[in-house]
Amino acid sequence: LGPLHGWDFWRSQLNSPTSVCAPMVDQSERAFRLLCRELGVGLCYTPMLHARLFKEVPAYRELHFDAHEERQEGPVFAQLAGHDPATVLEAAQMIEEHVDAIDLNFGCPQGIARKGRYGAFLLDEPDVMVSLVKTLADGLSIPVTAKLRLLPSRPASLELCKRLGGAGASVLTVHGRTREQNKQKSGSADWDAIATVVDALGVPVIANGGIATRGDVDECLKHTGAAAVMSSEGLLENPALFCSNIHPVSGEYLDQTWMAKRYLEICRTHPPTKGAAMVRGHLFKFLHNGLRTHTDLRDELLLASSLDELDGVVNK
Repeated sequence: LGPLHGWDFWRSQLNSPTSVCAPMVDQSERAFRLLCRELGVGLCYTPMLHARLFKEVPAYRELHFDAHEERQEGPVFAQLAGHDPATVLEAAQMIEEHVDAIDLNFGCPQGIARKGRYGAFLLDEPDVMVSLVKTLADGLSIPVTAKLRLLPSRPASLELCKRLGGAGASVLTVHGRTREQNKQKSGSADWDAIATVVDALGVPVIANGGIATRGDVDECLKHTGAAAVMSSEGLLENPALFCSNIHPVSGEYLDQTWMAKRYLEICRTHPPTKGAAMVRGHLFKFLHNGLRTHTDLRDELLLASSLDELDGVVNK
């Protein structure tokens, strides 16, 4: 028997999650994923992995891939970025037994993705995208999924999503913005376009974009009919976004200080591979408002180089 596919995979293996933590470069590491899971997230992604470097450089693998070898973490997808199907497949085969699915990055709009010929810049090469999905779907023992942005025309987006589904993608994540809608030009996410894809596709669709509060999550699920909602920026600022800042077990209200303290606790048992720099990045997001008031502590946080020092700043 081959791997479960599409809705069978989503329901039987993943238990139909409705809340998803996005793949984020250097920021969806294991400690952060575990915090999000404790606070109601049902599915997480590893940070984005550059397929060629992953395949060729052992040190890169050590530093960037941190899924539990014993699969104790809960559902996790590994996201790979690349354009050569053989290379991406080889990288995927190195980790397929440690994750639930391999996700292809067709969504990153940054300049580095243009240079590396991956992410949202492959939207200009739909045949390459289809070939990547098909190669992985044929060559792996686990499902392949993909995350992409919208094309400027809705019919073209729909056609591409259908082709990716036809090539073997088990799940599609659709970010409701185009490649050009990035950073200052981001604008609002087009949930209508996502709804069109949901209606036309026979596989689960995760909606991404425009999620800042629990209210946005509920509204997006209703508006798009998507199987789940994915958050990146929203979760980075508030990992308790999906549980409305009420702890799912204790029922206590969770503020930003609680988040920072709990994250540091998890880091002690699951040290991030990139050390204090990675931890500091999260703390700056969690404590953004407080640090605007206490500017002296911002500098202190910047210089803190151990978990104890970082904890000291949070206590202050």
